[in-house]
Amino acid sequence: MKKIKIFRIKLICLSNIVIFAVLLLNSCTKIGPIGPAGPTGPTGPQGPKGSTYLGSVAGYITLYDQYGYPVLSGLSGINIVVDSVGKPIAKTTTDGSGHYFIPKIYTGYYTMAVSNPLTSPSFGNQFGYFGFQADTLQRNVSLSSQANFSPTSVSASYNNTLGVDSLYITVANKDLLTRSVIIFIGNTANVSSSNYLGSKTVSINAGSTVSKISIPAIELAELGIPAGNTVYFAFYGEPVSDKSVYLNPNTGLNVYTALSTTHLIDSTTVATVIP
Repeated sequence: MKKIKIFRIKLICLSNIVIFAVLLLNSCTKIGPIGPAGPTGPTGPQGPKGSTYLGSVAGYITLYDQYGYPVLSGLSGINIVVDSVGKPIAKTTTDGSGHYFIPKIYTGYYTMAVSNPLTSPSFGNQFGYFGFQADTLQRNVSLSSQANFSPTSVSASYNNTLGVDSLYITVANKDLLTRSVIIFIGNTANVSSSNYLGSKTVSINAGSTVSKISIPAIELAELGIPAGNTVYFAFYGEPVSDKSVYLNPNTGLNVYTALSTTHLIDSTTVATVIP
């Protein structure tokens, strides 16, 4: 009986020694530095194309005369054309209240052109850029009547003492309502409503045929036309609070579609900047 008891005790002690040795080895393990990352694996297959969304575009077209007042008649038959990358994909016309509706337009980036060829005087086009992502996208558009007058004489001069360039504008006839003239500023003789560095709008007051504006030389310098250089001005008749103008996101310039069909150009020297 004693031998058996002693054997068991020795076995237990031996197992404890083995366990202690294992723990000692684990505690002495040393972790080395992380190796460099392996090469990037091949690109996985492309996932399926996302779903497209089909909806509608609707809204109202509002017309204004050249004096800035709303036009309450002639709202039917206004053309609306939606195109994608220069290709028309849908078109419609307005009803008597100026409302339009275009169904079945997919999610995307489109251009919308609006024109009214059935009214007199004519209304200019307007292009709008929009991303379509709803059941019905509300897109209201305003158009101004094309200005039916233009300046008949203009004069540009500079004053170094005051540090300004002065512009004088004359139109042929008086009007019972205020009108507007827009002036495009450039550094070349071919300055126009589509080729300009800046612009200014002046009013021809009711009962008057003349207007004057002074442009500080510092403003012309900020447009890139410094003192002593030649500055060119193009003068157009413009609807009051022109609603047909829109921004071309590709050029960053406004696009004018309701200006007078004729215009005048004059030039002068940029005045000395007054500190």
